[in-house]
Amino acid sequence: MILANSQIYPKAFKNTSDLLDILEKRGLSLIDRDFAFDILGKIGYYRLSAYFIPFYENKDYFITHTTFRDIYELYEFDRELRVVIFKYLEQIEIALRAKISNTHAKYFGAFGYLEDKNSLNREMKSNNGVLFDEFMDKIELEKSRSNEVFIKHIREKYNSDELPIWALVEILSFGTLSKFYALLPKYIKKEIISSFGLILDIKVFQNWLIALTLVRNTCAHHSRIWNRCFTPAFKYPKKMKEFLNPSVKTNQIFFALSVMLVLLKDSGLKEQIILLLKKYPKIDESKMGFLPDWQGLYPWYSLECL
Repeated sequence: MILANSQIYPKAFKNTSDLLDILEKRGLSLIDRDFAFDILGKIGYYRLSAYFIPFYENKDYFITHTTFRDIYELYEFDRELRVVIFKYLEQIEIALRAKISNTHAKYFGAFGYLEDKNSLNREMKSNNGVLFDEFMDKIELEKSRSNEVFIKHIREKYNSDELPIWALVEILSFGTLSKFYALLPKYIKKEIISSFGLILDIKVFQNWLIALTLVRNTCAHHSRIWNRCFTPAFKYPKKMKEFLNPSVKTNQIFFALSVMLVLLKDSGLKEQIILLLKKYPKIDESKMGFLPDWQGLYPWYSLECL
């Protein structure tokens, strides 16, 4: 016998007033009920409930003196943090597009990724088959749904659906770019790492791209990020002896921010993180992977070192 959805998930609809009553019964101080009513109407109880957890004494009761505004401030901090992260990840993504296309075209020309079997690894396996085949399928998908003017221009002027590499990278997502990088010849991978001013193992850099893709997608979907534990975690760069220290958790946002700062070498990211933490002084930085002395760690301690 197959149960109906309502039998599997029996919770009934509750209006906003009912939900506020439940929160008050659990010990949450509303103070301004109209404000709380308005916020729940804009955000939704279910989304905001992810931010209740740090304030629970147990699953049914809030820590004494917790207010609705405390929870809302945590929500707002997380939202503003996503905005900052997304802004600087965009710069990394654009730089990666340029570095891949410029370096690959230098050795293999505009269409080497299609025509030269040495340009990309055609045999590399993935969890679902052959990575090169997945990459090519993704290209076709992106071309079919893209409305970029330059694609129409190339089709009409050259009577071709194939894109030169410098046009191709403009329609690829961060995740597909990371696959592109994984397929590159080893010497091109090293050259791209060097172009970021880094000395890193290729496997570490590839892992960073995959992990940053997850961070980017989390931000793009407006999901909670401040205390999230990411899988896969970032790999620690043993060749960069000054980088943070091994006690920093590699699956939290502080490590991701540190990776971004190393890749970008942009002091603006550091300044915005400091300003955001000052704006929201109640935020528990340790839940984000920050150490008490984080500003004394590379790459955070000196703008000159970047």
